Amino acid sequence: MVPARPRRGRRARSRSRRARATRSGTRWMGLSAPGVGIHGTPDPASLGYSASHGCIRMYIPQAEWLFDHVDVGTPVYIVPA
Repeated sequence: MVPARPRRGRRARSRSRRARATRSGTRWMGLSAPGVGIHGTPDPASLGYSASHGCIRMYIPQAEWLFDHVDVGTPVYIVPA
């Protein structure tokens, strides 16, 4: 859920932004599980399918927006759809 009035946050750094840019879009937001995060994907057909090891994939423009509007350390709750 995106807040109505999002706060601007600090930019998180990817361990390997260049490596992730091709398969994970242009932004990487790591979660507490190692190697799992929220990211964009250049393959919209993969949205909604289990194609990775637990990552949450978004359209690249949506992932870029989210990256720019959340603070580092913001709690993330994953709930059943």
